[in-house]
Parts: sequence; C-alpha cells; structure tokens
Amino acid sequence: MRLATLTVALLIALAPPVFAESFASWMKDADKASRRSRHARAAECYGNALRLWKKGDGGDAKLEALKAKASAHAVLKQWPDALRDLTEAIRLASKDKDLLLRRGRAYAETGRERKAITDLSAAIALDIDYKEAYLARGRAYQKLGDKKFAKEDFGHACELGLTDACSLPARPKPTGGAPRKPAAENPETADASDPLDAPACFAFLDKCFDEGDSFGSCVSKLDPCEKNPVKGCCPDACRKAFAKSQEEQGISEAEAFRQVFRRGNPCLKRR
Repeated sequence: MRLATLTVALLIALAPPVFAESFASWMKDADKASRRSRHARAAECYGNALRLWKKGDGGDAKLEALKAKASAHAVLKQWPDALRDLTEAIRLASKDKDLLLRRGRAYAETGRERKAITDLSAAIALDIDYKEAYLARGRAYQKLGDKKFAKEDFGHACELGLTDACSLPARPKPTGGAPRKPAAENPETADASDPLDAPACFAFLDKCFDEGDSFGSCVSKLDPCEKNPVKGCCPDACRKAFAKSQEEQGISEAEAFRQVFRRGNPCLKRR
C-alpha cells in the first residue's frame, strides 16, 4: 500500500502542470508576445491554443484566437495564413462585417481582387454606411482598371467622412506596359449606315463620367436613337432597362449600369 502511494505521488510530481498545456495558458503566452510585438511568436502561440481548444473553452474564445492569429499573420504579410484564419473565423461569425472587410483586404493583397470585391460587397450589405469597405472595394476596382466603380466607391467613402478617399484617382497606376488596343467594333452595331454605334455610345458615357457626373445623370443625358437617330445615339430601351433594374432589384446605379451597358446586351441592338 505504501509503495503504491509513493508511486502515485512520484507520477504526480513528474507530470507537467495541466495549465502549461491548455488553451488558456497558450492564449496568455500569445497575448504577451503580441503586446511585445513578437508577432511570429504570437502566431505560433495562438496556433497552439487553437489546437488545444475544447468546447468548454467557449466559442467566443476560439473566435477571438482566430482573429488575433490572423492579425499576427497580416502584420508579417503572411497572407495565405491570414486568409485561412479569417475564413475559419467567418464560418463561426458569417455576419461579422469587420471579418469580411479584413478578408477582403487580404484577398486584395494576394491579387484576388474579384474575391475581395465579393467580401467587401457582403460587408457593405450588412452596413450600407461602412466607409472602410467602400474605400477597400474602390481600391480593388481600381486595380482591375474599373475606374467608374472605383470612382463611385471612393466618392461614397469620402461622403461618409473618410477624407483619405476624397483625393484618390479612379484610374490604376500605369504599369509601364504597352497600351491596350481599343476593342474591335461589333459589326452588328457599327454599320456605317446605322446610327446605332455602341462603342460611340459607350464613349459618350465615359466622357460624361470623367467630367464628374454620376451614372444616373450620364444615362439621363443619352441621346435616344428613337427620337434623334444621330451617330453615337443609344436606344431608349437601354435607359429604361437601367431604371427598371434599380427599381425591381434594389441595386445601386453602378450595378445597374454594369448590367445594362455592356457589349451584347439585347437593348443595344436595332429593332
């Protein structure tokens, strides 16, 4: 009996303390490393904490650990790791607009602007006045060369009080490559005998946007072919489709413009 008691006591003495290998203990170490700006160590500790997480530690605690780990990876510019953390966090909190903003920014950092736009649009859907998301989405559109959408998003961010957005150009910075050739005209719409010339119609709209007008204002200024069949006119059907899209789908002017004024849209064909 005495030998058994001594054996148990010895095992207890040699065993590592429970607190040394627990979610809570690693979180404590991670937070300490983060405060000291030891971001690589913090990411490692948050990872250890998450591996030891149990239901009893609480879902909120796991979410906070994922957020903090993603932040450490972002500081280190380890974007693939940050994206994995943020994606797992979003599975736990799909309606968290800040997480969507952060993942959108991370996607943009890895050159996946379209995925970034999807996340940032979801964040804006949760908060229509989310100025930081407008700014980030504007930058993503800017990288894609979509100056109209970039300009609109920068404008929204500026109006909502984000002064950094007020002076941003909508055009992407030149890369030094060869200039792009203009798109070939569609023979169905560019017949010399036909006043409906879609490229000329688009050129009018581009000029209008460049002068500072909104999507809706520029569309309202179009010269309908039905009333005045001059070179470069646009069918009134397109203008009506633009208004109908906003009314029936509840979308923005920019989204309605993208839907309607695109090459191949039936409203741009002669009737």
